[in-house]
Amino acid sequence: FVARAKDRAANYAITHSTISFLYDITPATSVVLDPANNEYCGPNNTLSIISGTAADVVPGSGLSASGLSKVELRIYDETDGKYWNEQTWVVNESTWVTAANTTNWTYTSPAWTDGNRYRINVKTYDIAGNISPMTTSYFMWDATYPTLAIQKPNRQYHPTLSTISGTANDAIPAGSGKTRADLYKSQVAIQYDPDSNGNWWDGSGFNIAGQGGGATPSNAWKDKDSGAPLAGWYYTGLPNWSTYNGTKF
Repeated sequence: FVARAKDRAANYAITHSTISFLYDITPATSVVLDPANNEYCGPNNTLSIISGTAADVVPGSGLSASGLSKVELRIYDETDGKYWNEQTWVVNESTWVTAANTTNWTYTSPAWTDGNRYRINVKTYDIAGNISPMTTSYFMWDATYPTLAIQKPNRQYHPTLSTISGTANDAIPAGSGKTRADLYKSQVAIQYDPDSNGNWWDGSGFNIAGQGGGATPSNAWKDKDSGAPLAGWYYTGLPNWSTYNGTKF
């Protein structure tokens, strides 16, 4: 864009005033990568950093965008009805906080509360002042481990054992308003002669070497029978016990 001045004597300004500008009405876009939407997080699936990406692209070949300015987040605890204001959780105060960086943005997570469900809103600003539509991701924080009990075998000596069975539970305390990730797997592992760090059952034989120190090899865990419920699980893929008469398991 160029401007010039002219007086009544027909003299034009020797130096023109020039400025360039970019017309940009296209908002940027943003994506939340971690946590994934409706993800279950906890001590074994941590969320110490909220992260995502943003871009400012004008549709069409050869067109330019003004570029990213900043990314903001709003973190809401749906269970307790509170917003994170970068220092503490507050009620009735919708607060936005600024992420570090723009294209690959991050934000250090606050402390999460066990059993609570959270909502994360993200919006992006470009240099032209356009604001993106909000991107939303939900997740649940579950720091309580499920419980499990073996019901069978149920005594020290067994002459026969066709099924190993038990119960599992990931219950929510009544009236707490909390949520849980719920049960996902029930598994068993069988060790031959544990006092001597014997091998572990692989589904067809005791072929998985013991690791010592009471550790269970990861490949020794066997899923419950496919027809068994998670809460009342059972496993029938057992050894031929008569082959191991007098052996401790």
